Amino acid sequence: MNKIKILSAFLCALLMGFTSCANDTEESTNDYQPNVSAARELTVGMADNATNSKSKSTTSRSIVNPTLGNMWQYGDAFLAYNLTDGGEHSMLTAENAGIQTKIRGKVTCKQGDDIAMFFPYMNASTVTEVTGDKSKLSLDLSGQTGDLNETVGDYNTITNYDFSWGKIENVKAVGSKASGNVQMQKRYAVLHLKFECEGQQVKNITSVKLTNIAGKAVMNLQTGELENTTDKAGFTVTPKAAVDELNVIVFAQSNFNPTFSVETNSGKTYGVKITHNPQIINGGYYDLNVLVDDTTPWIDIHGIKWGRYNLQYDPSVTEEGWVSGYSLTKNPWDYFYTEPSGLAGQGFTMSTDFENAKFDHFRWGDVAAAHNYGYSGRDKFYTGTGNIQAQNISNNQYGDLPYYVSKGKWKLPTKADFDDLMAHSGQYLGYYYDGLNTVYGVLFDPTVAESLKGKVLDKNDNVLKASNTNASAVNVGKPNESGNKLKQFTISDMKRGIFFPFAGTYTDYNVGNPVLNKPGSWGSYWTANGTNTDQAQSFTGQYLNNGQFFPCTTVGVSAQNPKKNMYSIRPIYAK
Repeated sequence: MNKIKILSAFLCALLMGFTSCANDTEESTNDYQPNVSAARELTVGMADNATNSKSKSTTSRSIVNPTLGNMWQYGDAFLAYNLTDGGEHSMLTAENAGIQTKIRGKVTCKQGDDIAMFFPYMNASTVTEVTGDKSKLSLDLSGQTGDLNETVGDYNTITNYDFSWGKIENVKAVGSKASGNVQMQKRYAVLHLKFECEGQQVKNITSVKLTNIAGKAVMNLQTGELENTTDKAGFTVTPKAAVDELNVIVFAQSNFNPTFSVETNSGKTYGVKITHNPQIINGGYYDLNVLVDDTTPWIDIHGIKWGRYNLQYDPSVTEEGWVSGYSLTKNPWDYFYTEPSGLAGQGFTMSTDFENAKFDHFRWGDVAAAHNYGYSGRDKFYTGTGNIQAQNISNNQYGDLPYYVSKGKWKLPTKADFDDLMAHSGQYLGYYYDGLNTVYGVLFDPTVAESLKGKVLDKNDNVLKASNTNASAVNVGKPNESGNKLKQFTISDMKRGIFFPFAGTYTDYNVGNPVLNKPGSWGSYWTANGTNTDQAQSFTGQYLNNGQFFPCTTVGVSAQNPKKNMYSIRPIYAK
């Protein structure tokens, strides 16, 4: 982040000189003893140099301007709370427009009381009362649109977040009137955000999610301080239309290290975690250019947005926009129950809690019982034929699993999609080592020279064969053999293309010893195409420890895979 600055005009807005006009105070004091609490009219009078425009509305709607300060509007509603005697909240309203204003309302008070003032008054969205404690208010930052100038009718919506606190000390009571002085102080800061990725400004932003930051807090009217800010779930800012920059209101904090997740109208995503812990102070206005990484979970290859990650199920995970338990893996090479060498014939014994264990292999066309790898789920596949892409069948019992669990954001690729992928990229044979596990697989790189697209390649860009012409193997050498042709993939390689890890298959349904077949060296991925009642089309490859490598293909017997088999799923973006 850079370009941090503080604009002093934004630091506070003044409501000074809580005084009554002479004709307001010239009345009998017999019914109002100064040291006895009574409902008194509290009037705020001051010079007003701004246009004195009025509205019929009495809803809070001050104008927040980072360079000019607050412009209070007629009808702005303030909350008053007697700090000395407690009691109920009172509402005072502004009678003038301008940087300074006059406010008026009934407050139960007496001589010498202290009164807290808070803006805006309570509403259903951002300021609510804490049950059982009138001295505290709940504040909520969610629902922002990023536009300080947004209005609905004559209502400036940013007012909902213009959290300002002040304290009137030693109220002076004269009859039915009271007076005092107060200075309103901001209890938030504004971030003016732009995002940059690899030297280019990120444009057409449709949402910005901030996490590792407080999205809710409790205002203590006694002290003016925020409490209960330890929940770092954050909040999402959603502009009304795509924007190139936006303003976000945040709570002040000494070590500000949020994570930004940015999404654009093309579906591309960007993200970064701030790690240098800058200080954000109340009333600060920060002009930030945030450097982000491209975190888009897909890559466009010849017009098809291929996902970078496999589908998985983990009952402990609940991710926004997904059916509970489902999500994409965090890394392209991830799969559950990895086998370190990548060449074992069978994996480790998995949990026998078949319906509730995490799993990332699925039957063809199964939705309702998709992650159940117990014997009871063996025949729960869809018996229909043809293309089931983006289909929900029999009240979501069957159909396109990623389409259903992502709520329409992802879908199964068809055989034609896989064929297109192989034709428009180079298919490298190799492996990725994550520090613990070796995962063999294939990586499709669309950035290779045109002459290498549609070809199977070794680590030195030598052509081994044409992609997808037959299902025969090529000899690339044994894993530890000097001069083998396997490419060791890097994260940079995976950013240029997409990696399909050979995550094994699940076919035996052995109740006493559930294991994956060849985890790390055999990869089978379902397509959306059903061949007949019991078989469907897959995309399959394999590496043998004798040095033979079967590149991924959709030809040969790949259309004859039993639907009951549980294979990996690599979805494509559906938007």
